[in-house]
Amino acid sequence: MTAPTTVQAQVEAHLAAAAKLYRELNAHRPRGVRLADREVQVAVLYALTPMSAAAIGAKLHLSEETVKGTVRRIFRKLRINERAELPAALANIGGDA
Repeated sequence: MTAPTTVQAQVEAHLAAAAKLYRELNAHRPRGVRLADREVQVAVLYALTPMSAAAIGAKLHLSEETVKGTVRRIFRKLRINERAELPAALANIGGDA
């Protein structure tokens, strides 16, 4: 089993890489979906981990309700309805609309 610190390090690495990637994608996309850095952080954790909204909130120092509201806003922006759709929607964020 993977040690908690190793998992935490992996999540942090994914989070940092994803935030950088989406900032770059958003900078080169004049129209379409744009996610704020905080939305990217929440989206990545929500998409790549089984963490609950409360756990994501604790990790990012946000309330559970703030995370839930951010997830709703992300879903609206990406035009998705389920958590399972999020990884593919994030992968397509840089594509043509």
